[in-house]
Amino acid sequence: MVSMGLAANLAALFALPLPHALLISGVSVLVMDWTAHRRGAIRGLFNSAQTVLSLALAAVPMWVTERGAPQIGSAAFLGHPAAALMALPVFCIVNTGLVSVAIALESERSLWRSWRESFGFGYHYQSCAILFFLGLGLVIAVEVVGYVCGAIALFF
Repeated sequence: MVSMGLAANLAALFALPLPHALLISGVSVLVMDWTAHRRGAIRGLFNSAQTVLSLALAAVPMWVTERGAPQIGSAAFLGHPAAALMALPVFCIVNTGLVSVAIALESERSLWRSWRESFGFGYHYQSCAILFFLGLGLVIAVEVVGYVCGAIALFF
């Protein structure tokens, strides 16, 4: 499933200190899985944990480049664009890898087949890239206009 949640989670990665971004993203995935998607406890906890792990590892290039706590907001992207751009492929690789492992275990199929059938097509990565840049746009809009932009974007 590709959703605006990806844009919101990646925006949180740039707009908030890392511990806050991870907490908010993990809790929001858990709440949505349990309420809107009506998923069970195990599935909801897995989705929350794999989101937090994917985001934490996506932040690593920025931490390494900036030798410590990365800048937040558009400064993170403008100061070290290569490190910020690495967040997307790292997030996608970890995220799709963990989900593919879960699918492979549940369906008793190979990891490769599970990944290929669920994520191995260009549309998925095109969607992820678009959502990544929408998330960055949301960060910039919040900086320029204020948090009302974030609330309106998340509403839609």
